[in-house]
Formats: sequence, structure tokens, C-alpha cells
Amino acid sequence: MDKSTPAVRPIDEVATRIPKRSGLLPCLYVPIAARDTLAIERYVGRIATQLMPKSPDMALLVETYEPEKADVRLAIWDLPEAVVLHLSRQVWVHVDYRAYRRAYLQAFPDFDLTNLVLDHVMNRRVARLKGFAYLRVVPISRDANSSHGSLSERWAVE
Repeated sequence: MDKSTPAVRPIDEVATRIPKRSGLLPCLYVPIAARDTLAIERYVGRIATQLMPKSPDMALLVETYEPEKADVRLAIWDLPEAVVLHLSRQVWVHVDYRAYRRAYLQAFPDFDLTNLVLDHVMNRRVARLKGFAYLRVVPISRDANSSHGSLSERWAVE
């Protein structure tokens, strides 16, 4: 396969069982956690590089597969912030790795993180309980990264 043309992302049928039942459209399936690097390569994309060579497999730059075509009827695709959902290059970190800001800047040295924080969409504790070893890291506004998620994270742990 030509590396310049990304393959369409395969869908993990087990992971999407509940979203499908809830009526969530495939263009909104966004991988946020993976059990291991093999799962990243199968469902997310090609691991392009180890971002922190002195800490192998702890921070990865992934060139993603092509996501499902966006359903333009959905208002979310009109928001500039929605671009983060399906970026073609993503940073994934091991749940025990804490220097993900440094790793992100290694991957994207020109990206301005001044008014942003880096966040893993799934809480690390919840990820461990669910058997996930890797989490996707995304830049979000400081306002979005408040304690709003703490209640749902507590419920997930319970």
C-alpha cells in the first residue's frame, strides 16, 4: 500500500457496541485508549516514531488511518475545535508516563500550547481498571480541563 494514502481505519466492533446501540454515527468514533501497541497499530494507525527514545514505548507519534467520512449534517463539524478529533498525527502515551507535554512538544515543536493544556481523554486510573495501557493526548483549553469530568470519572471507577 502507498504510504501517502492512509488506509481507512478499521473499527473495533467490541469497543463500538455501546455507541452503535446509542445511535452514535461512525464518524464520531474517536479512539482514545488502547490495550497495547498492537491495538494502536490495528485500530489507530502506524507508529511513526518513539518520541522519547530514552523511555521506549512510553510516548508515541502515530500516523492515523483515515477516519469515517464526516456527516456534515452534524453541527459538531462546524466547530473549529472539532479538528482535534481526527488529526492525522496523534500522540499516544503509556498510562504510567507523565511527561506527555514534553512528548507532545517533541512531536509538534511549532505548536503553541500557551493557553492550552494537554489531557488524556480517559482518566489514567479508569484506563488501568479497564486494561488499557495507552491513552491519546489532546490539546484542550484550560477552561475545558476543569474538574467537570471528576464525577463521571468517579462513577467509572466505581
